[in-house]
Amino acid sequence: MPAPEACQALGAFEAAAVLGVHYATPAKMAQKGLIACRTVPLSGAGIKLAPIFDGRSCEEDYLDYEDKLAEGGSGKRPRGYLDLRPEALKRLRAVETPITFADAITTAEAAEILSVHTSFIARMIARGDIVGRRLWSPRGAAERIYIISRASCVSNAQKARREQAAGGKVGRPRKFS
Repeated sequence: MPAPEACQALGAFEAAAVLGVHYATPAKMAQKGLIACRTVPLSGAGIKLAPIFDGRSCEEDYLDYEDKLAEGGSGKRPRGYLDLRPEALKRLRAVETPITFADAITTAEAAEILSVHTSFIARMIARGDIVGRRLWSPRGAAERIYIISRASCVSNAQKARREQAAGGKVGRPRKFS
């Protein structure tokens, strides 16, 4: 049975830790169709792309690996990064509002939905205006990358539109399309 904490949208390092593999391996596994992944733009220009992995498919792949080991081996080299799995699951368990793979977006998409600059998204998450979280990495490299809930962004945009139309919105008017 899959660990419930792993069944959410994951970044590359998180997916690698859940799978017990090197951080570059999840992208290769996604290309082979072993796990589900979407590549999304990090910036408005769309130049830098980031993968978002389906935690459920990562966990299922890991459980398949464990089953094969229990049957006498997988026929492949053992996974070398299994020591990161407990830490990753602990951190994923601590996530207050898990974001599903289907609902996950990055700062570029969130900024477009909300009609704000990408640098404002982190502050909106910190204030609790939208649901999002920073990705975890044992190397500290993914600390500026966020996974954000599309539903919370749409909800916040609708609220801002209503307040702006009523004349009660504080701050600069947003240019909704």
